[in-house]
Amino acid sequence: MSTRHRFFLSALTVLLWVSLGISASVTDEVAYGWASQGSGTTGGKGGKVDTVDGSASSALSTINTLLKGASAEIVFLKGTLAGTIKFGSNKTLIGLHGAQINPGSIDCDGDSNIIIRNIILRDAACTTYGGCKGGSDALHVISQANHLWIDHCDIADGQDGNFDQTHAVDYVTVSNCIFSYSDTSKPHRFSNLVAASDGDSGEYAITWSYNWWWKNVYERMPRFRYSKSHIVNNLYTSSANLYCIGVGYKGMPLIVNNAFIGVNQPIDLRAECDPTLAESHGNLFTNCVGNTATSGKAFAPPYKMDTLANPATLAASVGTDFTTNGVLGVMNASQVEGFVRANAGATLFTTHAPVGVMDGPILNQLSSKFQVRGEALYVNSLSGGRVNLSVYDLSGRCIFSKTNSMVASGTAAIGMGTARPGTYIYKVSLNKSESGMGKFIVQ
Repeated sequence: MSTRHRFFLSALTVLLWVSLGISASVTDEVAYGWASQGSGTTGGKGGKVDTVDGSASSALSTINTLLKGASAEIVFLKGTLAGTIKFGSNKTLIGLHGAQINPGSIDCDGDSNIIIRNIILRDAACTTYGGCKGGSDALHVISQANHLWIDHCDIADGQDGNFDQTHAVDYVTVSNCIFSYSDTSKPHRFSNLVAASDGDSGEYAITWSYNWWWKNVYERMPRFRYSKSHIVNNLYTSSANLYCIGVGYKGMPLIVNNAFIGVNQPIDLRAECDPTLAESHGNLFTNCVGNTATSGKAFAPPYKMDTLANPATLAASVGTDFTTNGVLGVMNASQVEGFVRANAGATLFTTHAPVGVMDGPILNQLSSKFQVRGEALYVNSLSGGRVNLSVYDLSGRCIFSKTNSMVASGTAAIGMGTARPGTYIYKVSLNKSESGMGKFIVQ
């Protein structure tokens, strides 16, 4: 796991995570935001389920065969696959722990009802500005494709862009994703374009929530024309950039409660835009340079939202409503950085095991490692000590706890109790100095 995922999660963040969309099965979770509108976005729910091993010589042809056409299909990807994946309608692609498309790309051309989750995506290398600009996007959605949910993906090094949406795409939610470039030597680091030109008209109704524009992105976070873009609770830390959000021709953005840290030109109102259509409020700007304000009025989102003003009580009162009814939770901008740093990227850690388990984020990894296997927490410590462990269900209720449990040096197992099928959050500390939090699934 990369160091950018190793961050302390406070009790507040635990409750935020519970209330923002961890359900009993990643295949049953419901899209929120613009993807929930109209006919909704369910992907391959109810269809056949297959797993593709990326190391197999036939992996690319197999996964493209499973994803083509319009019949409902859920595909789990294991390991690393290279090449371009092409989607048909009514499909769900979910990466198992560590699943990558590298090098490669994903194309969604004119199809609908697509869910892509928990994928690490790296485009093939390019070396010149012209070669990159004329190259592929890591993820390209085009030609009136509609009703897509892109969630918990880690997308980097796109040749032309990391994730572009052009030619009248509509009803899309992009959530919990990381966008970045490996280094600054790549000459075309333009991450997310919506509408290819002023003549590329369309509704482009897109929700961007809980995403992280991490590092080395120069511009387009996103840059859009026409779009009714709801940009809410995102994190911006890509310093030495040109601008972050680019508002272009007939763009109608609602920019709410985002955290901008050490970046240039957080909101770029392009010369061709209509500033009366650009609205922003509640954003946090820390050590930023350039424009941070708008003065217009955009649109009122038609979908369900709830304010996470008091997350400590919300989890108990709302329970699983966020996951079953597709509600978008909106937190204060001051809460965004901690939540997004801990949660964004390919962090779902799905599994098919009868007792499904997965590692959670490993925090402050100096002398110990916390890992869930079976129904036990394994603590690997050089010196041993006292462990405190709590397990929560999705309502925020503590269903199991162990206090000051002594463990010896080396690897020790602590039982986590018998749990009914579902998704659970664990929080653990060793000697009150090293902490960890993660989730595990019992199926």
